Amino acid sequence: MLFNTTRSVLYLLSFIALIVVPFNFLSAQNLSNIFEPSVEISLTPTNPGPNTPVTATLTTNSFDLNAAFIGWAINGKVVSQGVGEKIFSFQTGAGGQIIRLEAILQIPNSTDVVRRQITIAPAELDIIWESRGYTPPFYEGKARAVLQSTLVFTAIPQIYTQNGKVPASDLVYTWSKNKSVLQGSSGYGRNFIVIEQDFLSRPFTLTVVVTTRDGQITVEKSVSINPGKPELVLYEEDPLLGFRLEKGITNSFDLQKEELWLRAVPYFSDISDRGNGLTDAMWRMNGHTVKEGPLEEKLVLRRPSGVEEGRVNISLSVENENKLLQSLQESFSILIKPITNNSVF
Repeated sequence: MLFNTTRSVLYLLSFIALIVVPFNFLSAQNLSNIFEPSVEISLTPTNPGPNTPVTATLTTNSFDLNAAFIGWAINGKVVSQGVGEKIFSFQTGAGGQIIRLEAILQIPNSTDVVRRQITIAPAELDIIWESRGYTPPFYEGKARAVLQSTLVFTAIPQIYTQNGKVPASDLVYTWSKNKSVLQGSSGYGRNFIVIEQDFLSRPFTLTVVVTTRDGQITVEKSVSINPGKPELVLYEEDPLLGFRLEKGITNSFDLQKEELWLRAVPYFSDISDRGNGLTDAMWRMNGHTVKEGPLEEKLVLRRPSGVEEGRVNISLSVENENKLLQSLQESFSILIKPITNNSVF
């Protein structure tokens, strides 16, 4: 009876061994295939543009990189190798020149080799913006961003893949204002955005992230806007020469002829409000209203009969009911002096 019991125990132990031993053998022989080391390549900058210095860095928690033999290859050609070469620096080419960067690592005290590859497609991104504010003809420059102005921002990406340049309409745009995503203005093909500044009109930073549809290429750009104030400038209008835009009237104007034509230019105020009855002007002379109406209309002042010398104070106020921060005021003095017969001809 005891012999039978002993033999049963031996059979049971043999059965357990048959189960356990093959499992341990399989695990020991194929551990590297089942649990491949985690190795990552990171780039600085993350999304490099054309002709940009780049640093690639390897990281892992699976083995000691300082003891590993590491090779770096660009487009299939080994360009750097050595023990512990976990950092590699290079430079991207022109836009459209795709780089395939590969790291080949031999794990210390092992014949196992780990490969990691990353594709770099240098991309460029610009943001251009324009204000819908007014500037007179032949004004050099563009309208500035001012309080409560309407601004239009357009993203101009230069992104390339193996198939060539990606059309701007075939990219995904994510717009953010002060790091807050503007969901309603973001999406596929939405490469421009209109910003209507509110009554506060604080400085802000607008950012756009442009991504290919497969998410493989991403590029980012930001622009900062600090709204200023619109300006009201008064000019003399000559019957023959027209607007005298080369010199605005500031503190005073010498009147040495029979009459003076005045026009006002509201630099950088929204043109959508001009000419629609929303921007009204009120001219005053020595505190008395002498003209009300659209800002586009000129003011004609005639020399008082028999007056050789004198002084008249002129002021102009412009009200914008829709955008109160674009309401403006300006004033100057007219110094009446004896008439001269100077001619430009």
